[in-house]
Amino acid sequence: MQDRYTGDIGDYVKYGLLRALADGRRLGVAWYLFADAGHNDDGRHVDYLHDHGQWRGHDPALFDVLKRIVGDDRRNVAAVEQSGILGATKFSGEILSAPELTPAQRHDWRGWWFKDVQTSLQECDKGNIIGAA
Repeated sequence: MQDRYTGDIGDYVKYGLLRALADGRRLGVAWYLFADAGHNDDGRHVDYLHDHGQWRGHDPALFDVLKRIVGDDRRNVAAVEQSGILGATKFSGEILSAPELTPAQRHDWRGWWFKDVQTSLQECDKGNIIGAA
């Protein structure tokens, strides 16, 4: 996941699914965050936000929040968290960036990262920790 993708069509589908799953549960979302890579035009898939007739009816509240986030140029996961659109969901997500590490060190670092995620999301309903990519 990179902040520059926030609000794209993939997010609309993922967050809609999370909203359906969250009914009566305390979900945990582990953002698998990478620093934005500006080398291409990925993240531009937001045309659906201009097609209210086809897309808004699936989840009007979510559609409106993502349209506002994209329109206000606040495309980052923090804006999604702050919007409250995912209810009482708890979030965890340190940026995964360790370019100076060897592959073996990176493996260990990711193990530490996952343990930290599990600790920070332990108050969520069991079996409801979902990784967002």
